Amino acid sequence: MLCGTLSNKIGNRKVIIYGAGILGTEALNVLLQLKKEILYFVDRSEVKQKQEFHKYAVKSPENILHEKESVAIVVALNKSEEVQIFLENIGLAEGIDFFIWESWIQGSTCEIGNMGNDFQGFEKILYYDKTHPGVILLGNSTTVSAFYEIKSWSDYLLELFKADGVEVNIYNGAIVGYSSLDEALKLISAGIDLKPTIVISYSGIIDFAKPSNTNNAGGGYIARGWQQNEKVMRAVCNEFGIAFMGILQPSIYTRNIDSYNLKSENEIRAWSGCKKTVNERIENLYQEAINLIQDEEQLYDMTGMFDKETDIYFGRVHTNEKGNRIIAKKIYELLMNKYQQRLLP
Repeated sequence: MLCGTLSNKIGNRKVIIYGAGILGTEALNVLLQLKKEILYFVDRSEVKQKQEFHKYAVKSPENILHEKESVAIVVALNKSEEVQIFLENIGLAEGIDFFIWESWIQGSTCEIGNMGNDFQGFEKILYYDKTHPGVILLGNSTTVSAFYEIKSWSDYLLELFKADGVEVNIYNGAIVGYSSLDEALKLISAGIDLKPTIVISYSGIIDFAKPSNTNNAGGGYIARGWQQNEKVMRAVCNEFGIAFMGILQPSIYTRNIDSYNLKSENEIRAWSGCKKTVNERIENLYQEAINLIQDEEQLYDMTGMFDKETDIYFGRVHTNEKGNRIIAKKIYELLMNKYQQRLLP
């Protein structure tokens, strides 16, 4: 449990966030979700120090030297090496007194739930025996079980199967930071050996927000690269007689901001924390992907599942438990509508 570990490390201490920017906004939303008390932000920018950031004061890094309270510092910067040296030089230890946000999110300083695996990177989150139908889940941190110390949609999907008495084995292969290309490689290298009945890919945001993590198939078009990776997984599954569901996941970028009344403070922060050009670029990639899969079999656009909902996101893509319940319900309904005969004895 990635941020569950971080939450325990912080304990009851108050938190100072180093970095009043996009990553600082993300860290703020998650830490508030974990019910941590935020003291203030620190930032080297003198301009930022003259104004509040999400209603919190922004102070000079030197304030840390004079902080009398027992605090934990979360460094939320893209480039944190200099800050890490500064904090270590004043006697603070990484992993105890301060934490590098990107390292924790990418899972490099702790063991993610699905990294402590039962079979080549797949966690058995529900298992009866090898005679039961198998469902493989692929995706990024939004699919990782209990990520951010709350139930993910994969956890709620498990509950729906149990509630209906549908006995299936569920193998969760989601990993923080995984793109559709990573999913395809994992499916081919290890997933097929599990002999699943159905494979579900829930992806999109990593390909669009961090294009360096995906391929540039289709003449360099990122959205087309995502589509082609999904088609590769579909083709592999079809070759082995496995059902496939490739789902284009929603994010705050699929909100119609012009007509949608942002009522959640978390969603307002997540949206305003990004540059307008970044928002527009990712919105355009989503729209291109939606258009590409309109007539594709086994590829599904679920970006509009929250259109009538409010207070769903506490980050740019991560949803609260209300949102995760909705995701699980939508996927379960689609699953049972398309493949019920394969899942029932």
